[in-house]
Amino acid sequence: MSLLALPPELLVAIFECIDDPATLLPAASSCKKLHTIYDVGKHLILPRVVCNAMGGDGAFTASLLALRIDAILPDYDDLNPADVALFRADVQALKDSASTPTTAECKKCFERVRICQDLEVLYSRFRKDSSTSNVSRLTRTESSKFCVALHRIWLASLYMDSVVHDLCMEPVTRVPLLYNDYSAQDVYDIHCVLEFLGEQVGESLPNQNTPRPRGALQLECLFCGPENLLEAFLKPEKAADYLFNGDWDRPSGHPWNDDLRLVFIRLGLLNATATTLTIPTAIRPIVDPAVHLDLQQCWGCHEQAGFRLWAGNNWDRPPCDLRLETILNFLPGYLKRNAYERPLLAHYLGIEDPLGVQLPSQAPRSTMNRLTSVPHMTVARILQSLCDLPQLVNTMKQTTYVQNCPFFDITNADPLCSVCIRDLVKNRLWILWLSVKVAAAPDEEKKQDCWFGYDCRMQADNPEHAYALNHACPDTWRERNEKQSRHDPSQG
Repeated sequence: MSLLALPPELLVAIFECIDDPATLLPAASSCKKLHTIYDVGKHLILPRVVCNAMGGDGAFTASLLALRIDAILPDYDDLNPADVALFRADVQALKDSASTPTTAECKKCFERVRICQDLEVLYSRFRKDSSTSNVSRLTRTESSKFCVALHRIWLASLYMDSVVHDLCMEPVTRVPLLYNDYSAQDVYDIHCVLEFLGEQVGESLPNQNTPRPRGALQLECLFCGPENLLEAFLKPEKAADYLFNGDWDRPSGHPWNDDLRLVFIRLGLLNATATTLTIPTAIRPIVDPAVHLDLQQCWGCHEQAGFRLWAGNNWDRPPCDLRLETILNFLPGYLKRNAYERPLLAHYLGIEDPLGVQLPSQAPRSTMNRLTSVPHMTVARILQSLCDLPQLVNTMKQTTYVQNCPFFDITNADPLCSVCIRDLVKNRLWILWLSVKVAAAPDEEKKQDCWFGYDCRMQADNPEHAYALNHACPDTWRERNEKQSRHDPSQG
C-alpha cells in the first residue's frame, strides 16, 4: 500500500511525527492530497510539530506562555501599583488556559527553535563533548531538559520589562514569582543553563568592564533572553550591548545562590535556617559528569576539567575572549601597549587594533613596510604556531626562551583547560612574535634588548624608545645589576 492510499487520519498522524520545521512544509507541498490534508488539519499538526521540534510539552508550554504574556505586556502601567496584582492574575489565567495555539503562535515558536538549537550545540560543546561541531551530542533526555530550561528562561526574561520589575530585584520576592510552578530539579536545570550562559557571556565582556558581584551575571542572563545571549556569543565584541545594565550594577548578597537556596528551603530539601547552598544528592545536572568516567585531564594543571578542554581538534572554537581582536592583550607586561610593536603585530595579523586610538602616538617609522599581513589569519592558526614554536624559532636566544617556557614540550594533541590555554598564549605569543619579526625584518635582530624587556614602562609612552630597542624579551635588569656589582667592588 502506498503512502497516499492511507486514510487521512493516519496521514495526519504521520505529519504529527515530524520534528523538523524545515521538513513540514515541503512534505505538505509534495502533492495535492497531502497539501489538502495538511491545510485542513494544520490546527492539529502545527502544534504537534512545534512541540516535537522543541523537545516536548514542557518547552512548548513555556514558549507559548511567554508569547502570550509578551502580547499583554503593553496593557499595564509601570507607574500604577494596582497593575501589579492585575498582571499576576492575568498571567495565572494564561497558565490555566487550555486554548489551542494559533498558527501565528506556532510560527513564532518555530523561530525560537533555531535559537534553541544553536545554544544547545554550544552547551553540548562545553558541557558534554568538546569536539562538538555543528550538531548537538546531547541525548534525547538531556536535550529535552536543556530546551525546557531555556524556554523557561525566555519566559522569565519577560518579567524584567513588566510591572513586576521591582519584584525581580531581590531573591525573596523573585523566587516565588519565577519558580513556584517548578520542581527543585526544574529550577536546578534552569540554573545549570544560566551558569553556562553566564560563563560564555562573561568571557565575551571586555576586561575593562566593572566586575559584577558573584551571581549577578547569571541573573543578567536570566532577564536578557536567549536570543540576546546568542547574539552576545556570536558577536562577542558587542556582548555588553546585549546585556541588561540597569539595576544589576548593584545587586545585593549572592543572588545566584540565594535563588536555589530559597527554592530548596521551600520544598523541604534544606533546613529553614540554612544560610548556605547545598545541592541535595538527588538533584543532578543536565549532563551528569558522574556517568562520564573517561573525562580527560588538562595537560597543564592536571585537573579533571570536564568538557571545557581545547586541543588541535577544536582550536577553531576557542574561549570567547580568545579572539584575533583581543589576542594583543595577551602580550606580557607593557608589551601589550608598546607604541611600535603592538601596531606592527596588529598589521601582521591583518586586524584593526581596537586600542590603536588609545596609544600615545603612532610609531615613528611606518609599520606597513616592515612585514606583510598574513591573509585569513585565525586564532586556530596562532595556537598551532604556538605549539610548533620549537621548530619555528630561528636563533639560540629564542630557543632558550622556549626551553624556559612552562609549556616547553606541549603538542597540539594535549588538551588544555580555559585557564591553561590562556597561559599558553601569554607565555608563548611574545616569543612567536619575536621570531616572526626577526625573520621578516632582519634589522630587528640587530636591536639591543631593553634591560626591562616587556616590563619596561617607557615603551608605552615613548615611541622612539619603543622603536630603538627590542622589548620582546624578559626583564634582565636585576640580573645585569647583580652581574655589574660582582665586577665592580666599589658598588655595594
